[in-house]
Amino acid sequence: MGYLKKNRHRQIQINPRLLEAEEIEILDSAYKPKTVLLTRHGITHDVAGLLQKGLTSTSVGGFFFIPYLLQLGIYDLLGGIGKPKQEGIPNESIALGFIFESLFGYTKGIRTVDPVNRKDFALLAGLPFLPSPSTQYRYLQGISCKGALDLQVALGRKLVALGQIKPGSPVNIDGHNVTTYSRKEMKQSYITKEGRYGKAIRCFYTQDQASKKPLIAMAAYSGTTVTQSTDAAASLTGNILDGRYMLVADKEWYCGRLIQELHEQYGINVLVPTKKSNSRMAEINSIPLSDYMKSSYGNITAVYTTMKDFNGPLKMFIKKQPDGSVFALITPEQPEQTVESEDAFPTYTKRWRLENFFSENAFLGINHLPSLNLNAIQAMLSFKLVAYHLVDNFRNDLGADYASKTPETIFNEFINGVQGRIELKNDTIVVHVYNFKHERAVASIMNNLNAKLLKANVDPYIPWLGNRRLDFEFQ
Repeated sequence: MGYLKKNRHRQIQINPRLLEAEEIEILDSAYKPKTVLLTRHGITHDVAGLLQKGLTSTSVGGFFFIPYLLQLGIYDLLGGIGKPKQEGIPNESIALGFIFESLFGYTKGIRTVDPVNRKDFALLAGLPFLPSPSTQYRYLQGISCKGALDLQVALGRKLVALGQIKPGSPVNIDGHNVTTYSRKEMKQSYITKEGRYGKAIRCFYTQDQASKKPLIAMAAYSGTTVTQSTDAAASLTGNILDGRYMLVADKEWYCGRLIQELHEQYGINVLVPTKKSNSRMAEINSIPLSDYMKSSYGNITAVYTTMKDFNGPLKMFIKKQPDGSVFALITPEQPEQTVESEDAFPTYTKRWRLENFFSENAFLGINHLPSLNLNAIQAMLSFKLVAYHLVDNFRNDLGADYASKTPETIFNEFINGVQGRIELKNDTIVVHVYNFKHERAVASIMNNLNAKLLKANVDPYIPWLGNRRLDFEFQ
């Protein structure tokens, strides 16, 4: 199991805190919110009762992703964010609910969950019922922006530890606008790519270029400039990679002061297209054709140059096409991070992997806002990054035929309408999967699951499902 790389069964200890009650809203059988008084012990008891009784499901494909949650240690990471809470619904279960909503394409939240499937869907997060939207919203409001970003950094460092991200690869950076048409008061600003003024949340993403995995997704209100946001995004990315890296950006990052700051403070070299000012074009046109060499990217050359507000030499890579068109990239010259002409252009071309990320992963809900409160948006972005990595690791384990499938395709083929029955045998939750089209591909991963997890130093016991193991039977 390529992406699934020991511990004894932990017995649940009942302590007084598990019996502390919380008044909360849940969704009843008519899919209407009702107020109930519940304890964590009561939740655990009801989950055990569901499993012992057994239940049928049309979405058992969601259970395929639980081993990947264990592999990434998500439950423990979720315990470190949000306001501490000892009673009622565990914060970790509410957060897991958000993650599974993304995997299932519920971009507008739990309001769109099919009430017929409410128990098996809730069970994925370790609950015997669906919490109400207001319960979820209060949880989001209790998470700080720093806590949500800390989750992303911890997740990124886990991916590095697993070898799924290898420091040294260039990092793409780009801004992504999520527009809102809410009538609530909100600052408007010029939305560059849409070419108009409007209300939007500006999300700044960084992405490991080699693996295509996102590293940081940072939310900001419209009107936030690249200069204002890049320092934080670059620093957080550096915390994941634990070292220097090259940041590949578009023309919005063409700012001498910003390039200088990243270069001096973090040792980051920005590779960015130059603007075609009159002085820059005159400089490029003065270079004799004999200085160019032929390549698959056209005639290319490299020269040293200067830039306003940047203190030191810069290297400029120039590409000239037969029709006379010119494209140039610029980056600080640094001996330990030398970039050659033949590497600069393919490195920049791969920046489009981040542009593709936005379109390919819309299914996960990255373009939907849970609120206009920035901390709630930041928390939701963090949960959607978790969902992305679950899909990405799963499709990589499926093999080359599935590695480029979008999350929506993975949902349609491996989650939506997958028939099964869930029941408890001793300390193992057995998921019977019936008449599944992709049985061979998934069975190759899930057969002997617990042995594979132990071999990969992953605890197979699921903390949010009563510290029980998982087993699959394909029939």
